[in-house]
This record gives sequence, structure tokens and C-alpha cells, in this order.
Amino acid sequence: MYTISKLIEILTDENDQIVLQVPAYDAFFKTIQTSNRRILPNPLIYSSGKYSLNFGQLEKLLAEEKTKILLLCNPHNPTGRVWNEQELKTIVELCAKYEVNILSDDIHMDFAFGKKFTPITEVATDLNNVFICTSASKTFNTPALGGSYALIPNDFVREKFLSILKMRDGLSSASIFGMLSIIEGYNQATDWVNQLKQYIYQNHIIVQSFLEKELPILHYSLPESTFLAWIDCSKLNRSGVEIKEALVNIGQVGIMGGDVYGAEDGKFLRMNIGCPKEKLYKGLQGLKKAVDYLIHG
Repeated sequence: MYTISKLIEILTDENDQIVLQVPAYDAFFKTIQTSNRRILPNPLIYSSGKYSLNFGQLEKLLAEEKTKILLLCNPHNPTGRVWNEQELKTIVELCAKYEVNILSDDIHMDFAFGKKFTPITEVATDLNNVFICTSASKTFNTPALGGSYALIPNDFVREKFLSILKMRDGLSSASIFGMLSIIEGYNQATDWVNQLKQYIYQNHIIVQSFLEKELPILHYSLPESTFLAWIDCSKLNRSGVEIKEALVNIGQVGIMGGDVYGAEDGKFLRMNIGCPKEKLYKGLQGLKKAVDYLIHG
């Protein structure tokens, strides 16, 4: 997020506009707003439990004079969509047409299930306006070690970014532990990552099976990526505050409300399921207690 923040600072001026597909990772909202830039939300189309891009609305937002960046999340947090090659090509074409930079957060790239992950750099013809920010910290569970990294093909932007990093902010070197964890992880731990993905996908199936059996009022579609369960709770017809209070006080679980990520109040929950199955089952039982309370009192 530091890198995303610095690239926003370099590529835009105050009051410039940044297009964001919503729902979206909550830190995006905070970073844009505290940088005194304007968010242009482009709501994803939600139908039958699946999400797709609204290209018609996207083009209108990109065409606005003060729009300077499309902040992309690929794969998408929180919905779990893996944007396919054709979707990415259309994004690239539209951003090139209106001279808008693409800033892509690819931190969930190693968690695609049965879908090919395609980085935006693979489909872009001109890389000068394309930037990728990512990290291996989620893949290898090493956030405490540090070690995010960025792909900045544009020479001028890269030099300015490094100047800010080293000369202004005093970040002249990365953590050696973080660097080694990235290198060794990607060179030596392929089997481990494959097992991790299989385990997490089994967790997604557990969530789906549990909700179908125990909480059919909630709807859950298996995602294409991530260790996040994006649960449709719209049929509860309760406010986000009511749901949160029931989760915390009755279910004793910390499941985030979808409004935190720009979804309509009381309509979705985002549950982190990147954990041992025993903990997952405990969390699901807490969710059931909270929902039963909301329904029956």
C-alpha cells in the first residue's frame, strides 16, 4: 500500500480522479481520500452470485478530464474474480484511449483456482502507463518480514519513485529477511504453494456446504481466487450495524461487513478463511449463532 500511495502521488495531482471497481479493498478508499484525490466508483455487475465488469460505465468514468488512474485489483478483493485476458485487453484499450494510467494490485495472484491468472503487463502493448504492485507476503504468510515489490516500466516514474523512497522517505534498502523469503519461496516452495491452494479451496467448499445446510438464508458462490469468502446476506434484511453487533456479541466472531468495502449496507460479509479447518468450523458456528439470533431473537 505504501507503493500504491507513492505512485498515486507521482501520477496525479490533488483533486484528480481515480477509478475504482467496487466493492474494493478498504485500504484503497483510505489511501485515495487521504491523498486528497477523488474516488470514481465503478460498481461491478452482480448477477446470480457472479460479478462482471461494467465496461459501459467504466468508459464514461475514464473519459472524464480529471481521471488519471484506474486502480485495478487482479485477482479481485473481495469478490474473488480472476479477470480474464479479454477483460484485461478491454481495460488496456480503454485506458490507452483516454490516456489513463493502470495501477494494478496483484497481491492475490498466487491464489487462482482453476483459472489462469493474467498480469496486466501480459496484454498491454505500451507498458509506460502500466504499473504492478504486489507481494509474496500473503502467499507465504510472511507480512512481518516485509518485502513488497513493484514493476514500474516507465523510466521517469521509476526514477522519481526511487528518489522519493531513498532521498525523501529514507527507505534506502529492503529487509533482507523479506527479500530472501520472496526469492526462496518462489524458487523452492512450489509444492507448498500448490498444497496451500488446495487446502484453501477445500475451505471454500466447507463454507459453501455449511451455509447450504445450516444457513440457507445466506448465499455463497465459490470464488475463482483468494482466501476470502464473500457472503451474500441480503435476505437477512438487517442493517450492517445489527449484523455486526450480532456477530461480535452473540457469535463472538470478527467477520467484516461488506459496507467496509463499498458494498451496500447489510448486504455482504467478508470472511477470511485462510486458516486451519478447526478454526474455520469454529468461525462458521459463531456465524450461525449470530444469524439464528437475528432471525429468531
